[in-house]
Amino acid sequence: MRNAVEIAFGVLFFAGGTFSLVYASRNGEEFFGSFRDGAFVPGTRRLIETVVMPRTKLFAFLICAYEYAVAAALLTRGQYVEAGLYAGAAFAFGAAVISNRSGMIANLLMALALMWLAATT
Repeated sequence: MRNAVEIAFGVLFFAGGTFSLVYASRNGEEFFGSFRDGAFVPGTRRLIETVVMPRTKLFAFLICAYEYAVAAALLTRGQYVEAGLYAGAAFAFGAAVISNRSGMIANLLMALALMWLAATT
């Protein structure tokens, strides 16, 4: 069961990386603008506006690369699974900070699940 959950997270990160590559890299203003406009944590709107919005393609590709790296660590089922779980948790915590309220809750739950899996490896 545990392997299936870790593989499911790997597939989720692979899908997220593909989404970032295909959609966010082409529609960065709309994609990152939705985070800017809906951010729940104070200060993140300004951060997204000043740092991310002028460089949407760069951030889309950085996110894609990170998510693909996490997916590879989880899906190869090798020695890097634990690191992939921690890296995935860090990504989810980061996504929680820039998300709206429901996105924040979902990302925090995902981060906690990934941290638990990593800590019990």
